[in-house]
Amino acid sequence: VSDATLAQIERSLRPEMPTTGGTHGQLDQPERRREFTSIELDAEVSDVQLSAIAGAVRSQWRDIGLRLGFSLAEMDDFEQRRNSTHQCLLDIFAAWKRREHRATIGAILNICKDVGVEGAARAALQRDK
Repeated sequence: VSDATLAQIERSLRPEMPTTGGTHGQLDQPERRREFTSIELDAEVSDVQLSAIAGAVRSQWRDIGLRLGFSLAEMDDFEQRRNSTHQCLLDIFAAWKRREHRATIGAILNICKDVGVEGAARAALQRDK
């Protein structure tokens, strides 16, 4: 993945922050923005991070699994083996990591964005720090 592609992904995932002016103890915009973009999007996603994300977005586990390239039959297999959606999603993430050359935080956040749970995934990553 090129640097330009990573930069584009990061820009699309970055929340817009209002300018505060930086007076009276308030943080100016660049300092506040750094707080929200401290997640290294091109870093390999860890099992701990995936577990945090899975806990936050488990209601969308099927959509996430499909976006990660698993078939409906594979999704049914994941469901048959596990008794919770959190565990299903952990299995899906583990299988995805085995398949990918390099599974990154940016890639998983992009998938979460596609299914409408990016905010919950980012919040889980921020709490996990």
